[in-house]
Amino acid sequence: MRRPKILGARLLAVAALPVALVVTGGIVAASSYSVFTSTSNSPSNGFSAGSVVLTNDSTTAGTQSATGSALYSVTGITPTSQPSVRCLTVQSTGSVPSAVHFYTAAATTANPSGNALAQYLTVQVEIGTAGSTCGSFTTSSSIVPAGTTLAALEGSTSWSNGKDTTWAPTGAAAESRPFRFTVTPSSAMPNSLQGASTGVSFVWEADNT
Repeated sequence: MRRPKILGARLLAVAALPVALVVTGGIVAASSYSVFTSTSNSPSNGFSAGSVVLTNDSTTAGTQSATGSALYSVTGITPTSQPSVRCLTVQSTGSVPSAVHFYTAAATTANPSGNALAQYLTVQVEIGTAGSTCGSFTTSSSIVPAGTTLAALEGSTSWSNGKDTTWAPTGAAAESRPFRFTVTPSSAMPNSLQGASTGVSFVWEADNT
């Protein structure tokens, strides 16, 4: 009558075996998440915008005047007045590549007769080679050709419709370009323009490319 007890004990031992295997498997699975690790970081990253910067030094007959001052302050113009030549150097100290265009702004007129003096003044604008001065100007190209009236030039009022100077500063280092202006009164200036005046700002704009 004691044999059933032995058989029952054996069955109990066998039944316990899968449980032990399951528990062991759980231990193996858990231990697989233990790994060696290493990290490398790049700290304190920073970002800043580039810049486009233009300045100029106005000159009269090769003599430097105040930075950014007017090129012209001419009075007593008549139909027989001689051409008036002025030069300046524009410098780029920006940090990114750009393209420089030339245009006008803030045009004014005071013409008692109703005629526009700007129609009887022609303007030529030349860009020179780096390092040339008004006294020894070496022309690279004419961005405003001879014979262009000041009135027509005043139609260029922004970078998009301005005159391409063909100058494209790289932004790698400071660069400069000289410009020469020649303003010539027309011999056809009518008598009704006596006392008339006109004014305009010349603008160089660098847009990054």
